[in-house]
Order: sequence, then C-alpha cells, then structure tokens
Amino acid sequence: MEAFNDFEGGCLADIKTDFFYKQIAEPFISDISAEAATGVLFYAR
Repeated sequence: MEAFNDFEGGCLADIKTDFFYKQIAEPFISDISAEAATGVLFYAR
C-alpha cells in the first residue's frame, strides 16, 4: 500500500500507468498469487 501511496503522491520515478502496473501492481499480484497457491492467504481489514 505504501508504494501505491508514493505513486499517487508523485514520489516515484514515473507517474505513467505502465510504470504503475510494472513496478507496483504486477509484483503485488504475483505475491498474492503465490500466497494463494500455497494456501497461505491472509486477509487484513
């Protein structure tokens, strides 16, 4: 979530959508997929 906030705040190297997907969303989705595959998925509210 911190990386998203940094992106939204313009604190990262780029502000383009492609940068967001490659640098923030893709690694996050990959982590979630790996956790789901191992059955270790935590849901925080």
